[in-house]
Amino acid sequence: MVRFDLINHSDFGHRLHSSAWARAARHRLRFGFLILISIFLPVLSGCWGSPKSDLSSTFDLKAIAIDPTTPTTLYVGTDGGGVFKSTDGGSTWVPINSGLTDLKVTALAIDWFTPYRVYAGTENGGIFASLDFGESWAGLTNQAPITNIRAIAIDRNVCPPATPPIPSCKYIYVASQTSGVWRSIDGGFSYSAFNDNLSNSAVTAMAIFPTVLPYQGMSRLYVGTEGGGFFLRGIYPLPGDAQWTDASSSLKGLTQEEPVSMAVNPLSFSEVYIGTSGGGEASVGGSGIYKTTNSGTTFDLVYDPRFKFTIYFVVPVIGPGTADLTLYAGSDGIVRSDNNNDGIVGSWCILWDDGSCTNTTPSKILQPGLTAFAVELFKHTDSNGNVSFLIDSATPATPTTPSIPTPTLYAALFNRQFIKSIDGGQTWTTLSVQ
Repeated sequence: MVRFDLINHSDFGHRLHSSAWARAARHRLRFGFLILISIFLPVLSGCWGSPKSDLSSTFDLKAIAIDPTTPTTLYVGTDGGGVFKSTDGGSTWVPINSGLTDLKVTALAIDWFTPYRVYAGTENGGIFASLDFGESWAGLTNQAPITNIRAIAIDRNVCPPATPPIPSCKYIYVASQTSGVWRSIDGGFSYSAFNDNLSNSAVTAMAIFPTVLPYQGMSRLYVGTEGGGFFLRGIYPLPGDAQWTDASSSLKGLTQEEPVSMAVNPLSFSEVYIGTSGGGEASVGGSGIYKTTNSGTTFDLVYDPRFKFTIYFVVPVIGPGTADLTLYAGSDGIVRSDNNNDGIVGSWCILWDDGSCTNTTPSKILQPGLTAFAVELFKHTDSNGNVSFLIDSATPATPTTPSIPTPTLYAALFNRQFIKSIDGGQTWTTLSVQ
């Protein structure tokens, strides 16, 4: 222990010459300062997330986004470290926080058609947009920040041809747990409240249809709110004329836990999946995955987890065939439901870290529960070069031949690990975000 003694100036002349005392005092001060630095510097560097620290063990990872045109480029949003970017599939990382005034990043979104356009939602600083692949960020300057952002959705149907720096997709939706839904009609440069007749503005989850590709005829927005609320609204071709429809009653009959993740089947606008919180405070139901095939008229519990972790993500992927749906969700580790069996209780496969697939025990590496998840998607084009559909495998699987290629999975865990699988979740490697 380093101890600093007070010096009695009244008798120091009897003990030490003034110049000698000064030299001794300076020596003691330098020595004590070096000792303090050696003690506290490792702690401070961990708290501040220095460039050489392992960020994944310093901050919780809240969001993951994969560049749709270059899947080796990905972004992570952290609870205190801002945004980090990798261009080599997660092997190396750099912080990209220029202009980002709030480092608690809770949501990320990439424009599919112009992926240089990246959006970041924060806890207290509002929403930020980047026009250069995250290298610099700009926040809103003409209105108060949107706080407690939980999700960002981009309407793929409102994407007129444009040249940089104007983004191709102009309608951006932001979900806030404190102020409801916000909408931008100019590619994120300004936002206005989108809450008319939305009876609950504590929005905890949001999803949009179409998910990636434009859909001729309509766009629809879904939101979940605290207490098991579920609302939907048509937003295209006349966004602003429609009203929110409260479809909460069926879901509340099963659970009053708040929805924290939401996804729409890319092939069906009326099929929605909801993952709920695992807090256990609600008097009805608990955490689980709930499904509606009729836009909320009725819901079914399709996955009842053994461990009541909050289900922070539900990700639907088309494949292995063009009419099949593979669903990934974070619950007992990562669970997967294949070939449209997602509505059948017991059809879920818990991904196991030794390569097997069982419904009996969750993966050891994934047991802490997950805070963020992302699946690589593969873009398919027709003979003219137009995007035709998205599936998670280039060729359909057969009973004896697995699908090739297999999507890469990224998952962030509650124990602050960040892991990657290149074989569909059979084996995992740990990444260091540095």
